[in-house]
Amino acid sequence: MYIEIQTTNNKCRFCGGGLGYFEEKRNTRTFRRKYFSDLPIILDSKEFFRTCCIDCFYKKFKRYPKSPNAINNDFYFLLEIPLDVIDKEKKRRFSITKEKMIKRYGNKDGTERWNNYCEKQAYSNSFEYKNKKYGWSEEEFNLYNKSRAITLKNLIKKYGDKDGIKRYNEYCEKQSKNGNTLEYFQEVYGLSEGKERYEKVCKMKSITPENMKRLYGDKWKEKYFKWLFSERTVKYYSQVSQKVFNKIVDVFNLNKETVFYHDNNSEKCFIDNDIIYFYDFIDKENKICIEFNGEHCHPNKKMDKDQWNKWKCVYTGKTADLKFDEDCKKMKFIKKMGFKYHVIWYEEWILNPENVMMGVKFIYEKRRK
Repeated sequence: MYIEIQTTNNKCRFCGGGLGYFEEKRNTRTFRRKYFSDLPIILDSKEFFRTCCIDCFYKKFKRYPKSPNAINNDFYFLLEIPLDVIDKEKKRRFSITKEKMIKRYGNKDGTERWNNYCEKQAYSNSFEYKNKKYGWSEEEFNLYNKSRAITLKNLIKKYGDKDGIKRYNEYCEKQSKNGNTLEYFQEVYGLSEGKERYEKVCKMKSITPENMKRLYGDKWKEKYFKWLFSERTVKYYSQVSQKVFNKIVDVFNLNKETVFYHDNNSEKCFIDNDIIYFYDFIDKENKICIEFNGEHCHPNKKMDKDQWNKWKCVYTGKTADLKFDEDCKKMKFIKKMGFKYHVIWYEEWILNPENVMMGVKFIYEKRRK
């Protein structure tokens, strides 16, 4: 049994009762618990006094407060300490970081302990570990991960309607401001580790075959294909290219049922060892593949090494070297399938469209012989 003994003039913000220390009575003994008495809690260089009595706290949570010796979420209700201040203090006290390890154990031993900790954490959060220790199925593992996600539904379930909505709004505001930026990671973890963590998070969040396999298992191809097609519906094609392809279909009297490009049957894709290649224009009947390049580095351009290294695709952000390697792989793969590969450059089409059409005509005449 808990009894509150008033020692200050402060009043409870809910019932107006007095505030002081708590007495816990167990059988014949009485323990005086100076939990949140008239002394303030100092966090973030600010003093916070208790504004809620023991009875009101018990009515709300059906339990008594935890000890003030360790930072906890009871501070939010008892002392009206903002959630971001509580989270910041928790992170300062309890988070395990590389800097803390090195400071405590030295550079070599601390770094080794940190790497071992990261490996252990990664394994303990894997499906293999949960399946081995708890006998979870893959479905149970996915449900567990969803329950840990920071969503409005999960926060309301954990903290109630009012506090859950407030926490969710604060989380969204924090994420929109700086939670996903390099500056934020460097401010929290330091310049070097912050950059490493930021790049790792970006890599984990990027939509790649490896990440889709990790998230969806055997169903990854279906999800990945759906995303790719939705992305390419909005990006990665130009209106000029569609006009060129429409003209090629009309001039050479092609069968529209066997021709694939964005405006006609959508773009065709082929799979090579889990690598998906999209092609701008595929004529299956005549075995001809045409790529319309508008943002690539034209081979006739005289670019020095610095210009080449700085060039990036405006849509994907990929560098010149990466785009060049991808295009070479795409070309080799489609040629192995027996297709004639031809590239139309945007600049050449604008300067001399007749000459470009003559090049396409030569290919079709040679294929139809």
